[in-house]
Amino acid sequence: MKTRVIVWTVVAVLVLLVVVLVLGPGRRSRPVPKVTLGELQQRAAAVEAKLTEQAAEIVRLKAAAVSSPQALADAEKLLAEANALVGRVKAADNVRRADADLRSAHRLVTRLNRELRRAVKAKRPGVP
Repeated sequence: MKTRVIVWTVVAVLVLLVVVLVLGPGRRSRPVPKVTLGELQQRAAAVEAKLTEQAAEIVRLKAAAVSSPQALADAEKLLAEANALVGRVKAADNVRRADADLRSAHRLVTRLNRELRRAVKAKRPGVP
């Protein structure tokens, strides 16, 4: 009789624990940190500095022979698009739109880096 009570008590505690974990607040219910327009413009300034460095890298690569001129041309297009987005973030008055533009600019910087790596990547003989 005593062991039966102990077993059912343990089962009840486990069931309550599972119910609390399943029905309780999850990771997604945490509040999203508020971002101000000033913070976004500071981040845009940092991205703009990174883009300035990338522009200098493109100028340097243009002077040298690159293995993929098409990748360098694509990198220039991405640089122009990213600069336009950063300019929109700096002039924005809507936080949501500025945040979306800054995220897009970050994606473009990532693609720009990839294209620059592709432009200087040496082709191995026999590999297409």
